[in-house]
Amino acid sequence: MLQIRVLFGFTNAHCQAVEETAKFVLAGLTCNPDYPVKPDVIAALQTALTEFSCLIVLASNGGRRERIEMNKKRNLLVQLLEYLAGFVEAHCHNDLATLLSSGFSAVITHPSRVSSEPFKTGEPAQNTGDLTESAAA
Repeated sequence: MLQIRVLFGFTNAHCQAVEETAKFVLAGLTCNPDYPVKPDVIAALQTALTEFSCLIVLASNGGRRERIEMNKKRNLLVQLLEYLAGFVEAHCHNDLATLLSSGFSAVITHPSRVSSEPFKTGEPAQNTGDLTESAAA
């Protein structure tokens, strides 16, 4: 059976990509009946996104202090997105349309096929350990 998961590409993405993902997720989760997200979580995401967006502009024109502050807010925003990604995966019921309605991107994975029996192919090898004439020569 295929598994539908959230694509976690935002963790190492550029600041603008993290900002864009957060905007889509905020829009997708706000008042979405498939995801009963608490209002304080939505408010925290909105606040983190607003602060991060402002700091992107300040850091592009500012100095080291602004970049450090922007990176702190970016890390906070990524943590919120990771939390919400787990929430979305748990509540999407493995349905692609439901997951995509959250604002996250999706990836479809195949679960590993683990068998309780050892892997067997054909007949067992017959290795007697004796040298043949071609090997001895």
